[in-house]
Amino acid sequence: MRKIIAISLLFFVSIFSLFADDEVIFSDRPGSYAIYQDLRFGNEALIGLCYVGENKILARSYEPASENELLLMIELTVKEGNIDLGEHLQVLAGSMNSSDAAARLIPMIMNWAITWYKSKSIINEKTSYSVSTDDDYNYLSWIPIFQLDHIGNKKDFSVFAIGFLNSFSDERFFGFTKLPEAEPSDKYTIKKGKKNDVIIDDLIIPLDSNWKTEDNRVYRITTKSPQDAVFMVETFNYLETGLSDIRELAQILLIGNMDILVLAEGTKIEIIDDTYNLTMRMYDPRQNKITIQQTQIFDRGEGYVSVASLACYETLYLKNQKYFDKIMH
Repeated sequence: MRKIIAISLLFFVSIFSLFADDEVIFSDRPGSYAIYQDLRFGNEALIGLCYVGENKILARSYEPASENELLLMIELTVKEGNIDLGEHLQVLAGSMNSSDAAARLIPMIMNWAITWYKSKSIINEKTSYSVSTDDDYNYLSWIPIFQLDHIGNKKDFSVFAIGFLNSFSDERFFGFTKLPEAEPSDKYTIKKGKKNDVIIDDLIIPLDSNWKTEDNRVYRITTKSPQDAVFMVETFNYLETGLSDIRELAQILLIGNMDILVLAEGTKIEIIDDTYNLTMRMYDPRQNKITIQQTQIFDRGEGYVSVASLACYETLYLKNQKYFDKIMH
């Protein structure tokens, strides 16, 4: 049985305190990560990248067929306007000579870093961007670290999941060994109910009698379970939480749930009429089920926002997609 790697938070704190960089390369919050599936070289490799602060990333390679694992701490720096390896590279687990996948991990990551760094200002201005060098690189601005969605054929190399560490022994990242196979939840056709528009924080929501509430703020459909679907609105001042703008808030809302994996396929951020619209496809390891959540961020001025969210199990959503989309659009 493979041993799950547990890394001391104190280790990272001590690493961060030793060195300082002239330029902050990444805008991600420490703990943000992305996991990729790589099928380009015959054997499957799962590659995880996690930003841990001060221009340092954890890079993890895991090969399901052999259970070979490599975990590195890589420091990046900027020299004469170009991104490069820093002075500090540490092997935390495994060996860089243990397999072909392990041997190519650093050269591959540096290739990604160099290509991304040349275009990162353009990527951040747009939702999506692509560039062709030695291969076709496709970017989405909301993906952590290198904002890389896929390279070449999406079936051969693409991001699978994104998230945020809940600890430095978080098995969603350090214990990721295979793509999950989720169980379907109950699905049924939601019958048309009596129209019941509700007003929450000055937002008019087109619900119906299928939705029940106890506090006039959180509404649920409870046909098959205590919560088949849930709708809620939260209003708060994001500036008081230390965030600088709504874009940063959207990124936190996207990856900030520390109990689930955000599946990249089916997840997106759109800006429609100056309103951020998030669609998240989320895998819950505890329930082994997938949930779809749609979130809209309404700017109320002076740092205040109203965040409206609707979530339900994926199988129920797909059975009643027009019904749910009508509420959020």
